[in-house]
Amino acid sequence: MPIRRLLGRRIAGAMVAALVLVVLVLAAAVETLGADRPARIRAATVGLSLSPADTAKPAPSEPLTHPPADPADSPATALTTPSAASASTRASSSADPHQLATTSPRGGRPYIGPPDATPLAAAAGTEPGQMGPLADLPAGWSSSVHRFGVAGITRSYLLVRPGGASLAKLPVVVVLHGRNQTPAIIESITRTPSVTGPAILVFPAGYGRSWDAGGCCGVAYRQGLNDVTFLTQTIHRVLAAQHDAAPNRVYMMGFSNGGRMAYRVACADPGLLAGIAAVEAVPVDHCASITPLPVMVVASSHDPLLSLYSKSRPKVMQGYVEPSVQSTVAQWRQLDGCAPAGAQSLTGVATVDTWSHCSGAGRVAYALYPGGSHSWPQGVAATSVRGGTPSAGNLIWAWLQRNVVITASAA
Repeated sequence: MPIRRLLGRRIAGAMVAALVLVVLVLAAAVETLGADRPARIRAATVGLSLSPADTAKPAPSEPLTHPPADPADSPATALTTPSAASASTRASSSADPHQLATTSPRGGRPYIGPPDATPLAAAAGTEPGQMGPLADLPAGWSSSVHRFGVAGITRSYLLVRPGGASLAKLPVVVVLHGRNQTPAIIESITRTPSVTGPAILVFPAGYGRSWDAGGCCGVAYRQGLNDVTFLTQTIHRVLAAQHDAAPNRVYMMGFSNGGRMAYRVACADPGLLAGIAAVEAVPVDHCASITPLPVMVVASSHDPLLSLYSKSRPKVMQGYVEPSVQSTVAQWRQLDGCAPAGAQSLTGVATVDTWSHCSGAGRVAYALYPGGSHSWPQGVAATSVRGGTPSAGNLIWAWLQRNVVITASAA
C-alpha cells in the first residue's frame, strides 16, 4: 500500500509539472502574438513586408507649407500606393507634420514628433501622380518618365525638355524636391521651364519622397540609401541619351531636404556639376574639401526650421544639430577659397551677398528674403508704383549662368 501511494504521488506531481509547463508556453505564445500584431497590421495596411528598419520608431516628416506655396500639403496630393489607397496611408495631415525638436516642459531630452507616414512602397517614385501630369509646360515642351535599377531598387526621374533636338547645346538642370514632395510638385512650385528657358530639366524621385542627405532625416536616410550614386547615374544617363545636352553645364538646385542633398552631391562629385543652389537648406553631411564650384544659398528670415546666425540657438532635426545659414555660407566660402571681401546688392526686398574672388571656378552667393516661411520664395511682380522682387528660381538661374544679380525688372 505505501508503494502504491508513493507512486501515485509521483505521477500526480509529474502531471502538475507538465500542466504548469504547458500553461507557461501558451502564455509566452500569446504575449508574442500580441506584441507582433500591431506591426503585422501596419505591414498589411501598406502592403509591405517588414524589416527591422520598418518597425523602428519613425522619423518626423518634412515640413509642408500651405498652398499655393507648397501644394504637397493638399489632401489631393497626399501620398498613396496601388496597394494602399485608403486614407490611413496618406501623408499625415494638412497641418505641418514636421515639428522642430523642442525641450519638453519638464526639461530633459528633446521631443521629436510626429511620425513620418510615408509608405516605403512609394519609394521608387512609381505611385500614381508622382510624375505628373504637368499642366504648365511651355508650348512644344514634353515630359517623359525614366526608370532604372540602383542597388536592387527601381529608381525613377522625370525629364522635361523642349521638343526636337536643339542645334545649340542645352544646359542640364537637376531639381531635387523636398521631403513629402514629388517631382511633379517641385516642378509646379519652381516653374523651372519658364525660369531657364530652353534646357533639359531633370526631376528625380526621392526614395519615400525623401533623400539620404547624410546626418538625418526621413525614410531614405533610415534605409541608408546611396542617393549620391542614384543622382550621379541619373546625370550620366541623361547626358548619354540627350545628344544636345551640354556636359559642362550641369546644374543642381534643391529645396529643403533636396537642398541638403545638393550639398552632398557637390561634395562627393563636384567635377560633375557646374554649380548648385540650395533653398531653405543647410548641409547635414561633412564636407572636407571640394573642387571649387559656384554655390548659392537661399533662405527666408522667418523660416522656422533654420537658424540664420551662428550666435542663434541652433535648430535640431531628429537629433541632428543643424549648422546656421550664416555658418553654411562661411563654410562654402572656405571650401571655394574665397577672399573675405564680398559685395552686397538689394534686389527688391531680397538682399544678395556675393563672393567672386575665389579659387578656380568657385564663387558663393547668399540670398536672404525677409519674412516668408519654409517655402520656395516666389518673388513679387513689379508694379507701376513699387518695384518687385525676383523669385528664388530667377535669382539662382541668372547668378549660376551669368554671375549676375538680377533686378525685379529683369526677372
